[in-house]
Amino acid sequence: MGLIVPFFLLCGIIKIGDNMKKGFTLIELLAVIVILAVIALIATPIIINIINDTRIESQKRSIDNYAKALENELVRSQMYSNNAVNIDTAIENMTYNGSRVNCETRKIQSNGTIYLDNCSVDGNLVENYSYGQKKNETTPMILTGTTANNKITGYTLDKTGNIGLDIYANISGDSHLTYSINGSSEIRVNSKKDKEGKVYYTVPVSPKNIAYSISMKLYSGDTEVDTLTTSVKEYCNSILGNSSYEDSHELMKAIVTYGRHAQEYFNVNTSDLADSILSTPIDLATIDLHGDYINTLPYLVTSGVRTDFSINPITFSMDSVFGVKMYIVLKNNATIDNFSFTFQGKPINYIQSGSQYVLDMSYGYLNASNKYTYTFKNGNDVFVLEEAPLARMFKNYENPGYTSGKNLIAAFIYYYFTANSYYFN
Repeated sequence: MGLIVPFFLLCGIIKIGDNMKKGFTLIELLAVIVILAVIALIATPIIINIINDTRIESQKRSIDNYAKALENELVRSQMYSNNAVNIDTAIENMTYNGSRVNCETRKIQSNGTIYLDNCSVDGNLVENYSYGQKKNETTPMILTGTTANNKITGYTLDKTGNIGLDIYANISGDSHLTYSINGSSEIRVNSKKDKEGKVYYTVPVSPKNIAYSISMKLYSGDTEVDTLTTSVKEYCNSILGNSSYEDSHELMKAIVTYGRHAQEYFNVNTSDLADSILSTPIDLATIDLHGDYINTLPYLVTSGVRTDFSINPITFSMDSVFGVKMYIVLKNNATIDNFSFTFQGKPINYIQSGSQYVLDMSYGYLNASNKYTYTFKNGNDVFVLEEAPLARMFKNYENPGYTSGKNLIAAFIYYYFTANSYYFN
């Protein structure tokens, strides 16, 4: 094909030269137009792909340059500080001349380097690219060996560090998976591919539900091809019972401890507590909650006092994805239609609940120490709130008057540090 097109093009050019003096026939003009159209059809996708590839590579280099500038700032900041340097503080102090880079996942690793993931360059998400090497992309896979048709090949913990399972399958083409937790309505999830090109489906699970059975059905198109029933607790128990996975045992203990205290707090499935699989339950009173580090994180930095609304209260969502809910109460005859809300620079919607308006934001468990910015705009009047969720949780934990959720917060912080150590250090 590569030789045929130039040949016809050359013939066309010669013919054009011959006919310059005596003019063109309609058929000759049509032939030239067809040749040019064929060339355009072949060349246009190639050129577009080259442009897209060049743009993506440029975005990746922007992330690399941004990360290296941030690492230099972390080193400089550490030289002049006796305390742990917060990565968000380093970003604020950093002078960086380049494309606007924003990464949802930002971690300082034990060797002093950083890990950046879920990055956008000038507002465009750069998919499947991260800076720095994460320690464990996945926890050890467990082959099920119990599926009817062997299409479901195994399962592991959610690779993002959220509570849940990633279900792997040997299947091609259009496929999806449905799951039901403890007999709930079926929920559909579409397939994804990991960095090795393997197909998997993420099933999120609330920590309070980790002992409940998850019934899953795998579909090829609209045809059910395999099934699996398991639970997060069963997965953790399998890992804890296998000495080959000893480096994962502390993470499994943190998960089931967090699940146990979520079960107690929400009074769910308390007849089958998650940590009943531990030979020795974890005593949270003995856990180092890293108070010195957490005290370096921003906690409720605001731009001033408001008279048109109040935030009452801010609560944590401890479902399959960690986040916060803010309950907005309007004052002095303020109108909700005049307000706009953004989270990390992106617009968010509110849900009315009685006389309050609820803002629901999700972070992901491993990002609880990141600083998040919420902007409330009423006309031309702007109010900004910044904080790291982990700092708020620790402040609640230290508050003598806060007793009902103290164990749950301690269990969450224990899981947060254990999971971050497992995945990043």
